[in-house]
Amino acid sequence: MKKSYCQMLVLAIAVMLCVVLVLCLYQCRKKVSDLTTLASNAESMTVYDLEGLREHSKEDLDQAFQEPFDIDLFRELAPKAKFKYSMGIWKGSRLAILKLKDGTEKRLAISYWGSFFKIRGEGGYYRFDGEAAKRFDKAFMDIVYEKFIPKRIERKKQQEENIND
Repeated sequence: MKKSYCQMLVLAIAVMLCVVLVLCLYQCRKKVSDLTTLASNAESMTVYDLEGLREHSKEDLDQAFQEPFDIDLFRELAPKAKFKYSMGIWKGSRLAILKLKDGTEKRLAISYWGSFFKIRGEGGYYRFDGEAAKRFDKAFMDIVYEKFIPKRIERKKQQEENIND
């Protein structure tokens, strides 16, 4: 009797694990589908030279360096993203605001390293692999290295000149 009870218990646990696995796979696919829909409804995307995981006021946004992200590239790459429930290690990020055609906005935190980003206020994150990762990283890092860093250097120079005056 105990043996058949244990076998039934093991079988029930195995069935439950299979159901959970199927639900997780469905949710991951649904999230990528949601991202694709979101990207297709996007009007523009702006990257700000502000930490992506923190809250920022309108004044912060107005004063921060900002650059447009290639929205056509984002639309093209969105279907290739893979949704992950667990978080990666954040080694710094920049804030991006995705403006949708209906006037709403989504705030994203784009990681400096690892080809991933998250939609702020939602669990999990989206990650690119392979060629999509290379293209996403290049577009993002070009903004950081070719736009933000020179502007930071210039601002620091101006601040130092103002102190010496």
